[in-house]
Amino acid sequence: MSKISKVKRFTKTTKILAKSIQILETTKIYELDKKRDIPHQINQSNIYQKSKKFI
Repeated sequence: MSKISKVKRFTKTTKILAKSIQILETTKIYELDKKRDIPHQINQSNIYQKSKKFI
């Protein structure tokens, strides 16, 4: 395997990981808001709905 393809594969994996971490964080925020039941929950649930599409 060439060095370039290794780097490409690593970059792809990193991007996927970054995306899933982002989704997990968003989900965590959403869950916390659900427990607290605060006004900007609507905004958070919109983000949550959007992040669900990536899963």
